[in-house]
Amino acid sequence: MEDIGITGFVLSLSWLTSITAGHTKRVTTNAVILSGYSLGNCLGPLMWLTQYKPRNRIPWIVIGICYLACPILLLAARFILARENKKRDAEPVSDAYEEVYIEQVTADGKRIEVRVDKSLFRNSST
Repeated sequence: MEDIGITGFVLSLSWLTSITAGHTKRVTTNAVILSGYSLGNCLGPLMWLTQYKPRNRIPWIVIGICYLACPILLLAARFILARENKKRDAEPVSDAYEEVYIEQVTADGKRIEVRVDKSLFRNSST
């Protein structure tokens, strides 16, 4: 049973790292996940009280509910995010800024403006 929990934890960390954009968001997300994991490890042993012995049915029921709730919550998040992505993709593309320029500094210290090709970014989510 423990192997399932460890595998899921490692997979969730790698999944969050791969889908979270930006260093600060990635570090914050990992901190929240690790804090929750640590809190669970601190509170988990408190479930195994002597009143539940010898079969420990209540702690095992709690563990079973948690193992069932996690995939359900992940699927719910997946459907919610997929719906939001469909809404975003259905919105018309704004051509308000047809030409966009960024400022770059050359090796000799000169500042130049370089045109950004917007077509590279239009379908980057697919």
